[in-house]
Amino acid sequence: MAPRISALCCLFFALSFAEEPPWEAKVRLATQLIGQGKHREAEPLISAALKEAETLPSGDQRLAFTLNNLGSLYHDLGQYRKAENLFRRAAAGWEQACGGECPPLAATLSNLGGVLIQYEQYGKAEQFCRRALDMRVRLFGPGHPLVARSLQNLARVKYQQRDYPEAESLCRQALAIWDRQTGTAPAETGDLLHTLSSIRMATGRRAEALRYMERAVASWEKAAGPEHFDLARPLLALAMIYVAGGRWAEAEAVLKRALAIVENNAGSDHPLAGEILSRYAAVLRKTHRNSEAKQLEQRASTIQQRHSRDNLLEHTVDFRALKR
Repeated sequence: MAPRISALCCLFFALSFAEEPPWEAKVRLATQLIGQGKHREAEPLISAALKEAETLPSGDQRLAFTLNNLGSLYHDLGQYRKAENLFRRAAAGWEQACGGECPPLAATLSNLGGVLIQYEQYGKAEQFCRRALDMRVRLFGPGHPLVARSLQNLARVKYQQRDYPEAESLCRQALAIWDRQTGTAPAETGDLLHTLSSIRMATGRRAEALRYMERAVASWEKAAGPEHFDLARPLLALAMIYVAGGRWAEAEAVLKRALAIVENNAGSDHPLAGEILSRYAAVLRKTHRNSEAKQLEQRASTIQQRHSRDNLLEHTVDFRALKR
């Protein structure tokens, strides 16, 4: 699950301004674009908002807020090293502003945990996700929707650690919270169904995994529309279930759709495009279309090598600023 900006936006949009300042105008428009899946269009707006926020007096919370938003956008674009640096700066700012415990800090710590999952630093990711969860329980109570989000994030970590019983238990707890809400949360439900499907696949229950993933895709389509960027990963997962069952034509159709969504929303060089191309090439080889497969493999390799160079090589993490 990609990091979410909307919860933090509410904190600032609720403030009273005599006139809408340029900073708020930029952030508001960027948030709308991201909600529509238009991440590339949002990037220059949030970058400009950050430059403006960096000129504000020390301690102004708009700086930490903008750092978190830009980090979320870079996470979505697969630029994880940039995202991590921004989240760490935002977390340090929130800790200074609120004395170590406040809703925006919990959100940023959760986002930082999500980045560390990308680096396969699961132990450290779990520490940040658990800290965010504990903070939200203390601030809001155990049945709050933000607690459900933290449970989802922690479930993703436990899945990656192959602790499938714990991951499923966390998903069930989050689902119970969403079920008690007055309205529906199709996007959140989609994330949970995606994780539950992954657990089923990992434990050899492909038919159940397929049902969960089809429901996850339907939830995302309902939440964001059929062309939103956040739909690409569930579609890729659905295609892989089709591949596992030898349903090549269905897998190819879903992979084509997922690839088009990524390229239209985030560009043809996004790391997720590389992953989809690699999977697509494997399907083409299974259907004896080796020439087409080779072309896709070359494209995938170029994207993946660039992504590795930009995000993983010489990667270091300084956690001292975030110690409690």
